[in-house]
Amino acid sequence: MTLVYRDLDQDTLDREYDNQRKVGNFPEIAAAWGEESAIAREGLRHEADIAYGPSARERLDLFPSTSGGRAKAPIHLFIHGGYWYANDKSNHSTVALGLKPHGFATLIVNYGRTPDAPIAELVAQCRRAVTWARENAAAFGGDPDHITISGHSAGAQLAAMLMVDQSEPPLQGVQAAFGISGVYDLEPVRLSYLNKILEIDEASVEACSPCRLTPSERTRFTAFVGGREGAEYERQSASLFYAWSRLAEASSMAVLAEHDHFSILRELNSADGAIARAISATA
Repeated sequence: MTLVYRDLDQDTLDREYDNQRKVGNFPEIAAAWGEESAIAREGLRHEADIAYGPSARERLDLFPSTSGGRAKAPIHLFIHGGYWYANDKSNHSTVALGLKPHGFATLIVNYGRTPDAPIAELVAQCRRAVTWARENAAAFGGDPDHITISGHSAGAQLAAMLMVDQSEPPLQGVQAAFGISGVYDLEPVRLSYLNKILEIDEASVEACSPCRLTPSERTRFTAFVGGREGAEYERQSASLFYAWSRLAEASSMAVLAEHDHFSILRELNSADGAIARAISATA
């Protein structure tokens, strides 16, 4: 047996990162996301496909707060998953349902697709989305000084990268970020079956793996992972937590034991879910 990554051979590594294969019914899950999100959009005031950057996929859907209890609503941006090459914001309008009762204005973000756009460019796009939210907050009743970010799967990697101490100036107004079932070290992905699509090289691994980078000094980041996701996904979150907890102001990790890679989003899409409550606690 030839080991490819740590103590994993090629078949085991591929299975660890094949989330659809783990659950077995992903087509039904994806169909439900689309249907539930369409219903959410019918019931919630929103503005779709707002351009936040120059490329065709730099678009977001805005769900303003409907709470009259505060002059400015806290702002939350959600970055979807799909291994940087699939999925769409239209499948995640339900995030707004989970945060609406907590008074948030919610922005669901689309971004480019790898390999047409390298992961570093996707990070830059998501930075532009946060900047757009801050600069336009007054127009939708948001608080430019109270922004939180979450991302699922590949979106969690992008959310974490927004908290990294890079050469760009720090993003202003960001209070906390939340990674859900994230991939924070790209090396095992590079070595897996996925790289036939993604074309990640060693330079991208070094530049875009949050657990190999230094977070901004005031970073508050929580890594959520499902207890039924598999050893590699739990290790990914633990690696980021251990790396960042020594450096950032506040870093934490929570294992939601009953969830797999996809069911964990229920904890964000429901107002009383663990992730929605964690986000609301920042307000």
